[in-house]
Order: sequence, then structure tokens, then C-alpha cells
Amino acid sequence: IAVLIVLLSHTSGRGQDLFFWNFHGIGKVGVYLFFVLSAFLLTSIALREGKGFQYRNYIKKRFFRIAPLYYFVLTFIILMQYNYGTDKASLWLDGSVSSIFQHVFFYKGDSILWTIPVEFSFYFILPLLVLYLKKYQLSTINYQLSTISVVTFVMYIFYTYFDIGIAPNILNIESNTQYLECFFIGILAAFINFKNFKIRFLDKKIIFILWSILIISLLFISKSGILISGNEIFYQLRSLTIIYAVFFGLTLVYTSNNQISFFSNRFLVYTGKIGFSLYLLHLPVISIVNKMDFYDYTTLNFVISI
Repeated sequence: IAVLIVLLSHTSGRGQDLFFWNFHGIGKVGVYLFFVLSAFLLTSIALREGKGFQYRNYIKKRFFRIAPLYYFVLTFIILMQYNYGTDKASLWLDGSVSSIFQHVFFYKGDSILWTIPVEFSFYFILPLLVLYLKKYQLSTINYQLSTISVVTFVMYIFYTYFDIGIAPNILNIESNTQYLECFFIGILAAFINFKNFKIRFLDKKIIFILWSILIISLLFISKSGILISGNEIFYQLRSLTIIYAVFFGLTLVYTSNNQISFFSNRFLVYTGKIGFSLYLLHLPVISIVNKMDFYDYTTLNFVISI
């Protein structure tokens, strides 16, 4: 679902609409989901393995899951920009030597590559966080993670919209926030699930309501304004990182112990398995399709890209 939301946003953002629907602007919500899910899954693995958890093997697996395709795409971008110049409608990066080195060592991320250093930095600190939190009761874990999530979110809002304070930046990426609140809420959801804590109000009806609200919000957020045309106020709803993260966290807690057919259908499962490849490769595909001279047929371009 996360990569499909990003895909819908980026096709519309590059002139490929599905009939009269323009989804540009909803992509960040897909990133929120991805970060929450990543934190939840990795924390769950660390908790299950317990004392058998091996940090070196963990980092090795995470590195080789990301690095091969990432370095291939990075090399492809460098060669394309060297021969044909920068295309900011597709994948691109600052071509300076220092920037390339920063990308190689996961410190910087231009274009959609910004999520890679964020994710990789989280890989390093996650085991340390789990080790620290394991000695506390769930109520204390909830207090600590909720507090820091709210603090980083408030810092981002004040810096972005009121130019007050500092942005919670750790890495050299284009985004003002590292979406730390998404990771922390994903960790919290994993602890809740691991400790078999039952959230009394959480059932299938609540999950349906949460996702109905989420889908409706995406219709408002899209920059073209599917429901309210050109309404920039609603477009800013996409900055409510912590709200979406809580929605996703509650969904993960519930679906870990209860099956919902929608989330387990074959299409979504398969898309999830190839999600990282889709994420890194979809912009070049969209760019190539746009150069096929179908500019008057945006829906056709959309279908071909998909």
C-alpha cells in the first residue's frame, strides 16, 4: 500500500492523471506507512530473537537488502546525468564529488533517494533502542516513545510553518524531519504486540473507520483537490505525520493477530514484496513514458507507467 500511494502521487505529479483524478501530494503518507511498518517489523524480529540477536548479522542483512539495487540505481543516475544532463522529473542527484560520497555512505539523499539514509540510520540505532527499552514496563515505554514522538513532531511544525526553533534534522536530506515519530510509533506498536497487550477499543470496525478517514483525507490532500479544488489548506494535512503514524501503528497491532482479507490479498502481498524495487525504479519509467509523445492522453500515460 505504501509504495502504491507514492506511485499514485508521482504519476500525477508528472502529468499522468487517472481520468480526472490527480493524486499529487499524497506520497508522503505512503512514506509514513513505510517507516512505521519498517520499525514494527524490525523491532518485532529483535524482540523475538532476544538474547540470540546478533547485531553484525542484522546489519549485514539490512545492508545487502538495500545496497545492491541502491548502488546500481546510484551508478545509473550518475552515468545518465553525465551523458544527458539532470532531469529533475526523474531520479537525480547533486553531481558534486562530495555529494556522491555522501550518497554512497548513506548520509545524503536527493530526489526520492532521501528515504534511504533515513532508513539506514534507523537500522543502526534500532537494536540499541530495543535493548534500552526492554528493561522497562510497557507503560514506561509508551510514555517515553510517545513523548519523544510528540516533541519531534512539534519541532517540525514550529520550524516549518512558523520559522521557530530548529528542525529535527540528523542527516543531509531535503526533508526537514527525519520522520522519527513514525519510527518510534512503529517500535511502540511492536512492543504492544510482543507483550500481548490488548487495546480494548481496537476491533475490525475501528480499523475500517480509521482507514475510511485515511482514504478521505488523501482525497482532500491531493494538490488538485479531488473533493475541494485547489484548497491549499487541506494540502497541508499531509504534514500530520504523527496522526497517520498512529493510524498505521494501530492497524499493525490489530492485523498481527487478526486477519483482514483486504490486507492479505495477493496483489498487495506481491506488491509489498517488490516494493523497494518499485520505489527506486518507478520515476525513470514515468519519465520514459512521458517522452513517448502521449502528452494529450494523460490517462494512457498513467496506465502504461503502471
